[in-house]
Amino acid sequence: MATPTFTNLIPSGGNEGLGLNSVILATKVLNGTAVLDPANLADGIGVNLSITVTGAVVGDFVLVAPGVDLQGILMTASVISANTVEVRLQNETTGAINLASSTWKAKVIQDGI
Repeated sequence: MATPTFTNLIPSGGNEGLGLNSVILATKVLNGTAVLDPANLADGIGVNLSITVTGAVVGDFVLVAPGVDLQGILMTASVISANTVEVRLQNETTGAINLASSTWKAKVIQDGI
């Protein structure tokens, strides 16, 4: 198997500093944590929870790591306003689930490009 080469990643014309690493260097990562204790969720019920991430703005990318096994609960997350990540939990498992209190982590990625 041939080893791949990456000879065309750096643009020509005096922009030698804009290669592959410029994508990595232009990215800012913000972090936040919160102790969350979601309510007991019956089938078909959802809840919104908030994590403060200082510097986050609407349109940023969001990753969330719950501190517990979600046991089949669906989770989405987004920045809903300045400094606020909203986590939506939705139970569609056909049974009630009561997640334990735990520390949740949010990572917000701001793309500088």
